[in-house]
Amino acid sequence: MHITLLSCRRTEAASLVIRQNAKRILLCLLAVFSVSAQAGELRQDSGWWAQMETHTNLGHFNPALKNLRLWTTGEARFFDDFSHFSQGIVRIAPGYQIHDNVTLFLGYTWVPNRLGNSLDFDEHDINQAVSWAFKPDWGKFSGRTMLEWRFVTHDSEVAARLRQKFRADYPLPRIHPHLKLIGWEEMFFNLNSVAWGPSGGFDQNRAFLGLGWQLDRNAHYALELGYLNQFIHLTGKPNVMNHMLFTGVQFRF
Repeated sequence: MHITLLSCRRTEAASLVIRQNAKRILLCLLAVFSVSAQAGELRQDSGWWAQMETHTNLGHFNPALKNLRLWTTGEARFFDDFSHFSQGIVRIAPGYQIHDNVTLFLGYTWVPNRLGNSLDFDEHDINQAVSWAFKPDWGKFSGRTMLEWRFVTHDSEVAARLRQKFRADYPLPRIHPHLKLIGWEEMFFNLNSVAWGPSGGFDQNRAFLGLGWQLDRNAHYALELGYLNQFIHLTGKPNVMNHMLFTGVQFRF
């Protein structure tokens, strides 16, 4: 009887920790949205943000490559109230794991922008990133710091941008063993100003809150669905806030 009561108390305590942490991240995200909404005049939009991401350990193909990683991303972004494709992402980044929880990446990204008429342009960037993750009792906490060197086809100036992302995954086993609550935030800072667009200083903030579903027992495949808030700071123009339906597919091998 004593063992049963102790087990129940531990279960209730774990459930309380999950609820408290979920509440904290929700309050943080709401604070971000509130501050962004008050940051001057806003032009608001809605749309759909679709993402497919793969994380591959090349050691599965050859033991000599056990520390090598490959990170790829493909995205399609539909703005103007879901009306048309406006932007895409194609990224490929080889990486090297320097610690059990830390990996360095060097990659290339192609960003086609389809804004209509003569406003269409292609952006390219070379990027370096460090990602880390650890697993506390309540779930998983991870982060990524990325430095991008951005350029466009019609201009020779290079724009430098720093990105910082934090992410928390909270399993929800009392609902379903494959379900989790996900929250992440990523801040962008331009390190210089160039004629073709970026101005030095704060660039944008992205904040996401949603659910993740593991599709297989070994966690090779997962789906993510939720709300993504994107706040973009523009110099001399109204700031932009995009309310996006985010859908993602994750592959890990």
